[in-house]
Amino acid sequence: MKELSPERLALLKEYGFSDRPDCDLSWVFPAPAYALDTEMLVQGDHATDRAYIYYASVETYDKEQLNGLFYSPSLLEYMLVDFRGEWSFDRMLKTVRKQLDCEVRLVSVSGYPNLFIEIDEYDWREADIRFQISDMLKLIGQLDYLLPRKLESLRAKRRKT
Repeated sequence: MKELSPERLALLKEYGFSDRPDCDLSWVFPAPAYALDTEMLVQGDHATDRAYIYYASVETYDKEQLNGLFYSPSLLEYMLVDFRGEWSFDRMLKTVRKQLDCEVRLVSVSGYPNLFIEIDEYDWREADIRFQISDMLKLIGQLDYLLPRKLESLRAKRRKT
């Protein structure tokens, strides 16, 4: 990916994005990628995680170009792997989309599940990405409520069998 224009980088910084933190997930995104520390603690797969929103431009395995915001909850990754065949995230994602009235998609970045919200050329021209950031923040809060409850119900169901 080419470097971000100075205007786009300045806009990201205005909203609090900075260099990626030194953590495993940060390095699945190609350079340049930037992170927004939401200062939110969320339930992770093994412990409490700090929620970061990433801005990156990523080409998927299908050669689709994704430019926008990404969030990868480790609890979702755990559930998609450990409860594969017993549970599908699609229904939960559809509900969240409807509740938040936003276009969020589940995508894979270097094999990691990420929730993705596009930032299109119009938003860059208008220098306004607050709605995408707001939607992503609300999404993080919703998932931190929904995913642990679903995990508990899946575990309870397994214990019964």
